[in-house]
Amino acid sequence: MRRRLREATTRETEPQGKLDALATVTAHLYYENLGLQKKASAAPGRVTALPTSGPWKE
Repeated sequence: MRRRLREATTRETEPQGKLDALATVTAHLYYENLGLQKKASAAPGRVTALPTSGPWKE
C-alpha cells in the first residue's frame, strides 16, 4: 500500500516540477526580453546589419 502511494505521489509531483521549471524559464526570458527592448529603444538608429556570409547560410 505504501509503495503504491509513493508511486502515485511521484507520478503527480514529477509533471508539476517540470511545469514549475518551464514557468521559471519563461518568466526569465520574458523579463530579459523586456530589458533588451528597453535598451534597444533607448538608442534608436543603432541597427547593425549582419554579414551576408556565415555558418547560418549553409
